[in-house]
Amino acid sequence: MQQDQEFKGVVGAFVLFGIIALAGVIVAYASVSDYAEARASLSWAKVDGVILTDSDGDGVRYSWFDGERSHVGNRVRFSTAAITPGGKVYQPGERVSVHISPADSSRAVLEPGGDPFLFAAGLGGGAFLVFLGLAGVIRLVMTIDGLQPAPESEYDLAPAE
Repeated sequence: MQQDQEFKGVVGAFVLFGIIALAGVIVAYASVSDYAEARASLSWAKVDGVILTDSDGDGVRYSWFDGERSHVGNRVRFSTAAITPGGKVYQPGERVSVHISPADSSRAVLEPGGDPFLFAAGLGGGAFLVFLGLAGVIRLVMTIDGLQPAPESEYDLAPAE
């Protein structure tokens, strides 16, 4: 019975540390992906658009025409641009420049670009979570195998007298 509970505890710890490591990978990937697209958006083509709903409600909605079809979007900024000053209030009917992706004209943003410091923070946070998760898994494996850290005396590099 006790061995069964110990097994459940070990499995639970593996799952927990695995989820932490996976969350780190997801955070790092999302940060890199968002920042890459944010930087690319600086060179996207501009087209004329119009604001449909204001920024006081549930977010801004805007529309634009790419030469073939009309589109509706709601992305104002990229996540890696969130801490830079922007704060522009958009009013319905206001004319705006919409930056559209050359690869897919249905993808657009009103305020292109991203902040490298927020990107670095996201990447660093993701790396820390991966490290924490992997360190936990390694420590569990050491415990299961009966390995213990070496006593401190073995690491004493002071010369013997």
